[in-house]
This record gives sequence, structure tokens and C-alpha cells, in this order.
Amino acid sequence: EVGCQIVADVAPTLKRVSLELGGKAPSIVTASADMDQAILGNLRGALFNSGQACGAYTRTFVHRSRADEFAERIAEAAKQMRVGHAMNEDTELGPLITRGQVDRVLSYIEGARAEGADLVYGGRVLAGDGLELGHFLEPAVLTNVEDHMRIAQEEVFGPVISILPFDDEDEAIARANASDYGLAAVVWTKDLVLAHTMAKRLRAGTVFVNLLPLIDPGAPWGGFGLSGWGREMGAFAIDEFTEPKGVFIGLES
Repeated sequence: EVGCQIVADVAPTLKRVSLELGGKAPSIVTASADMDQAILGNLRGALFNSGQACGAYTRTFVHRSRADEFAERIAEAAKQMRVGHAMNEDTELGPLITRGQVDRVLSYIEGARAEGADLVYGGRVLAGDGLELGHFLEPAVLTNVEDHMRIAQEEVFGPVISILPFDDEDEAIARANASDYGLAAVVWTKDLVLAHTMAKRLRAGTVFVNLLPLIDPGAPWGGFGLSGWGREMGAFAIDEFTEPKGVFIGLES
């Protein structure tokens, strides 16, 4: 909404703007994925900065043959995460920014449960040991999430892992692309040919393979659809605000 308002405000003077407006990044765990790597990568990719990140892996599509194992293991890994004050060296998950954001994330979790998803771990407000002074939320792991659910369509901006099973790569690509956003995506596979094929078909400004979200100063960063306009980083960012000029000179005279 803010991005659209900025565009409306600059429209009368046709000012150029570059807008990075967030995302709903799909993470696709294929049948050939290294499960240890995929679990650790999705745990960190979904929960870094307590999920308050534009490139967070918020829709985890897992091949049906691996879905039960994945859900059980990532829920157990989430239980082991240490939630606490950011200044404590052993803290792995810090607070949300406001109490209002805590309530917003809780509403997504409860809404998903009301729509038929299963909360297999977490989703509680934490208190005690000084945590009552902040906005600390236990990481949540949801299974049986479906594409039409609000939690699968909107940017939650909180520590939530949503697991959606799929049967083949064509289905996974179609469902991953069925979003108004298109900032980032990730594929977990040992098959490099499959990785290239899926990366080409994913509607996202950046595609990672077997990696956590990262930004390279020389690579473009930006997205499709409601994820924004333009690209940040490197020459791509400069081009956004560069006006090319053509000069023609007649030499005969």
C-alpha cells in the first residue's frame, strides 16, 4: 500500500522510483534434496530476523515422499532454537518489532488452523526470564497448509514455517508461481540440471539453489509483481536512475 501511494505521489512529475516491497518466497524441497541441508536451510531461511525479512522462505513446498520426515525434523529443530534477548550470545531467535506485530502473526496462525492447517509446534507468546519485557514469539511450524489459505498468500513477517506437500516438479513450479509476489525463491536438490530448469521457470527476481537468502552487491535484487519495481545493487541500480542521451553530429558541414 505504501509503495502504491509513492507511485501515485510521483506520477504527476513522472519521477523514477525503485520499489522493493517484500515477497512470499517459495522454498521447494525436491525428492532428491539433501534432507539435512534442506532442514537447516529452511529453518534459518524462514526464521532469520524472526521471519521479519523480505526474502524469508515463507512457503515450504516439500515432495510428498519426504513431507512427513521433513515436518517432524524441522519441528524438532525449531524446538531447539533459543529465543531471547538479541544481546545474549546464545540467542538464535530475537523479538518481533512490536506487540501489534505479535498479534498480527498470531492471527495468521489461528486463521490457518481455522482453515484446516495443523500447528505441530510453537506459536506461543513467551514470558519469563525477562522475555515478558519484549515481543517474543515461539517459532511456529504448520502442516497441511493449502495454497488458498491467507497464510500462504500474504506476507506474515514473523517466525512461521508453512509446509505444503507436492507430487511433481511441474506442480511445485505452478503453485510457487501462483502468488502476487515474486521477490525470491529457493530450490533444494542434488540434481543440477533440475536446479537450472526450475530456476528458469520460477517467477522470482532471485533464485537460490541449496542456499540461504543472500545479497551480492554486483547481482540484481528486486522482484516481479507486487514485490516492486526496478532492481537494487550493482549497475542495475544505477541504470534505474540513469537517463541515456543520444547525440547526432553532421560532419559534412
